[in-house]
Amino acid sequence: MMIRSLQPRLLGRLALVGALVLVIAAMVAPPASAAPSPASERPAVFRDGTWFLRPALSTGPSSSFRFGLAGDRPVMGDWNGDGLDTVGVFRDGVWFQRNANSSGPSSSFGFGLPGDLPVAGDWNGDGIDTPGVFRDGVWFLRNANSTGPSFSFGFGLPGDLPVVADWNGDGIDTPGVVRGADWFFRNANSTGPSSTFRFGLPGDLPVTGDWDLDGDDSPGVFRDGVWFYRNGLGPSVVHSFGFGLAGDLPVVWSLSL
Repeated sequence: MMIRSLQPRLLGRLALVGALVLVIAAMVAPPASAAPSPASERPAVFRDGTWFLRPALSTGPSSSFRFGLAGDRPVMGDWNGDGLDTVGVFRDGVWFQRNANSSGPSSSFGFGLPGDLPVAGDWNGDGIDTPGVFRDGVWFLRNANSTGPSFSFGFGLPGDLPVVADWNGDGIDTPGVVRGADWFFRNANSTGPSSTFRFGLPGDLPVTGDWDLDGDDSPGVFRDGVWFYRNGLGPSVVHSFGFGLAGDLPVVWSLSL
């Protein structure tokens, strides 16, 4: 009789012990490694030393601040690997960079020559954007935000407009050039064969971004204050929104979610 009366109590205690073991195991088990957060692409325009940044790919309010001078060429990049693209300008062979999207002091270094077209990208997949310049069909790239040696290769022609993108989603930015409405791009930072497609109109200012957060970049253009972009390198739906004025210089920036 006593043994039978103790069985329900014993079973209840065993169940409680088992539950506690599961809770403790869950508490001490190492968390699963999180997948890399995608970057949310956002538009910006540079106007005579003033930056206007928007938090979404649509028409709406923007924030603004001054950084740089009229005549500078704007660039944006994740200069310190914190997941946020911030402002930079290129002026006659000198780069000025900030690690915040606001007015304030900057770091600077020399890289390139007056008349070069500046680009920024993660050339080696280390999570940090560094400078490059395009000069009459030749690319010069550096893997550090400082003065120093670079590597170079030929891709494109004098008069082309350079663009940079992770065309295939491998985590490394590689070059492209836009000639009229024809885009040419490579999946390696070297001379070699390229792929091509058409997007936009002659006279548009080209931009690139991962507009749909699928891991690879696709084309966009800025035309007199209107942005046009699509979510692929082939024919697909073209999206558009108004932001900026004719004469502004467009820049794409991103923030890891």
